[in-house]
Amino acid sequence: MMTRSWQRVLRMTGYAVLACSLPAALACFVSYRQDQDFLGEMARRIVAGETTPAARVLALSNSIHRDQATHKNGSFFAVRRWGPTSRQVFVHGGDCADKSRLLCALLRELDISATPVMCFDPQTGLPTHTIVETDLGDGSRMIVDPTYDLYFPKPNAAGFYDLLDLRRDPDILANRIAELCASAPPAREADVYYMRASTPYHHVSTINWDQNAFSRWTRDRLLPLFGDRVYRFSRPAILEEPKLLATVTLLTPGVLVILLMGCKAAMRLARRRWRRLRNDRISAVALNGTYSGRGLSGAEVVSDGS
Repeated sequence: MMTRSWQRVLRMTGYAVLACSLPAALACFVSYRQDQDFLGEMARRIVAGETTPAARVLALSNSIHRDQATHKNGSFFAVRRWGPTSRQVFVHGGDCADKSRLLCALLRELDISATPVMCFDPQTGLPTHTIVETDLGDGSRMIVDPTYDLYFPKPNAAGFYDLLDLRRDPDILANRIAELCASAPPAREADVYYMRASTPYHHVSTINWDQNAFSRWTRDRLLPLFGDRVYRFSRPAILEEPKLLATVTLLTPGVLVILLMGCKAAMRLARRRWRRLRNDRISAVALNGTYSGRGLSGAEVVSDGS
């Protein structure tokens, strides 16, 4: 059995975790919402005058390509491995993964669903580039690359190619690059040449299913249920927003402490009820034994009491 002194130590530790965890999580979340409010205001300015979701997506992608420098952003929030926040990318620029994170954050503020998509090397399985797939709200989707301001329109203005189209037909990328090389200035041609040499779009996925044996096993179980849609499962925003991830990380210990305290209180209440029922049963047995010893029946006990 745990001594009272240890119970007191554990109780005080729980209170200390609550005192630190909940305010810190709240501060991170407030900071995250402030960033999102800033990004929302910037997004609305950029897409001013655009009326369709596709036009807004392209306006934001072009703005990121034009205004945010392409380089490795060394900024981070709380944990370096989590990388920069979307606001830090907006201010200081970033690489392909950073810019895709920023585009998704801007689109979310416009109520346009979007998720980062990674391009993988078919030989090594390592990610080589990051792009974005957006849901246009009418049942169609489109792939955009904010790093190179690249997108894939279908012929005769019939919409846009999406992630699954690019996985199924590698010629879509080759034809689009050839089209841009024929019409774009040399600087633009250098961009698309780099992409042609380093980015296999026919191995794109939102999740790295080939990361390990467990992920491959999971994919193989999901494929019969969802088909190729497993390659476009949306990545949770928590994985792309360091401040949101920090909020959940800090909140988790506090929630666990509250659950443990709740379980302990429920167990204490259950024990009290059990003891009360036990004592009532013992009293009833003792009472019945007393009257039985006097030779009285239950009816006589009742009439006697009346």
